[in-house]
Amino acid sequence: MARSSIFTSLRTLLQIIATGLSSWGAVMDVTERKAAFAALEISEQRYRRLFDHTPISLWRFDNSDLVKRLNELKNAGVVDLSAYMDAHPEFLWEAAEMLQAREANGAAVRMFGAKDTRELLSTCTRYWQARPDTLRRMLESGFRGERAYEEKTQVKLTR
Repeated sequence: MARSSIFTSLRTLLQIIATGLSSWGAVMDVTERKAAFAALEISEQRYRRLFDHTPISLWRFDNSDLVKRLNELKNAGVVDLSAYMDAHPEFLWEAAEMLQAREANGAAVRMFGAKDTRELLSTCTRYWQARPDTLRRMLESGFRGERAYEEKTQVKLTR
């Protein structure tokens, strides 16, 4: 016999009627939901171990503000981000401020000479000081809709 998880919710409604009290209830089988949640937890644990213990520097960035800003530019009629940045050079650093480091693994902490992960988590402006041209090409690539961008470059370490 398969094991099921049942969620019950019972609400008692006090009714002052001749027969006394009435109870109403609902029963719902949540077996599939619990199994899906357990699988999600296992997947998250695997991801966390892989991310934390990979011997190369890994980061997770929040680029939602940057994506929103780039979409605003597209909606305003900008079709060439390179020309736009030539006319608005401050945009490069505004974009870097919108790119937020949310997670970094132990290898990143060691590589960047940080005391701990928290020291690395902030806007990405400081990392692009050595090669802002790389940041520019990365932004242009994303604006064109390219799914990936790869380039060998230098970043500023915290040491």
